[in-house]
Amino acid sequence: MIELKGDEGKLRWDSRSFGPKRSALTWHSKASTHLAYDSYLPTAIVLVVGLVLSLELFSVLRNLERSETETEFQVAVSELVSAVQKEFDTKMIILESMAGLYKAGLNISPQDLHEFSDPLIGVSGEIDALTWVVPVRDGQRAEFEDAIKQSGLKDFEILEQAPGGEMVRASQRDEYFPALGGRPQVDEALLGFDVASDPIRAETLNRARDSGEVSITTWVTLLQESDTPYGFLAFVPVYKKDLPSDSVENRRKTFEGFIVGVFRIARLVDQALASLQPRGIDLVFSDESPPQGEGIFFSYSSRLGIEPRLETRADDPESLHHRTTLEVGGRRWTILATVIPFFIESHTTSEPLYGLFLGLLFTGLVGTYLATSAH
Repeated sequence: MIELKGDEGKLRWDSRSFGPKRSALTWHSKASTHLAYDSYLPTAIVLVVGLVLSLELFSVLRNLERSETETEFQVAVSELVSAVQKEFDTKMIILESMAGLYKAGLNISPQDLHEFSDPLIGVSGEIDALTWVVPVRDGQRAEFEDAIKQSGLKDFEILEQAPGGEMVRASQRDEYFPALGGRPQVDEALLGFDVASDPIRAETLNRARDSGEVSITTWVTLLQESDTPYGFLAFVPVYKKDLPSDSVENRRKTFEGFIVGVFRIARLVDQALASLQPRGIDLVFSDESPPQGEGIFFSYSSRLGIEPRLETRADDPESLHHRTTLEVGGRRWTILATVIPFFIESHTTSEPLYGLFLGLLFTGLVGTYLATSAH
């Protein structure tokens, strides 16, 4: 084989190509090689641009889907929180309605309170107890206990809860706030119990009396037997009729007692959300009231989930979560809403993948056409 090179290409003589009696002469041009490369350049550009645009389309569609999911999540959380707020407000209206009987100057006995309250409370037991609490000075204790005994409760005395949980006669102090019952099924647990013997309850009743507004405790261990012993108490203050109660001093002078409602937060939330379609959202309730707050006190698991999850999941920047605050009875509750996998799955479609597939398919078809045309 003989090969001659020049600036524009090379001349190749190869006698072996045709055997001993044949030969071949070929001319390889650098210009022709460049032309071949140039002919494929548009195809390469189309493939690269098409790939980039297809990935961008996938990203846009996925972001739009996530945005729609976040919007649906915000709407669902608002619906859940509004339902809880409405349920709480309804219960407070019941308590204030009962307090209105006393504010009207009527002489209401615990049995009367029971008869008036049952039609409003209903048979589902959303309010675990409804009772009338009165102030009793230490100098009036013996006379007060005797008067209650003469009314038919022979064993009545003002009580407090001992460290072991049993009810014992209340220690001497300046003032007592005994519960006089209300609903018969809880009388044994509450009758005669000095609500002020517990610091948490005492702080709340003093706040309610001095402010003239409904006040609730943070979560406490309830006296009633139950598999869910934690709940809160709501105090509605009652003052003497037709006397001024426009200042703390006047409210203390005219104060007559409290209507007290006992609630289990689990039951209240379940009742509030029972009529709503489950969406796959968990709720974690925290008490953030000063001075330090009481932290997490209840976790509601979506009916589509398995169990409540107390971890916030808000530390994960990719997680879907939302915090909101409720002002309830002088306390500030924070509700953290997070989603379970079902919520994300139910709002995930194949549209971003379809978009990516179609983009790549179109790019491939155009690239194939250009490559074929280049030949």
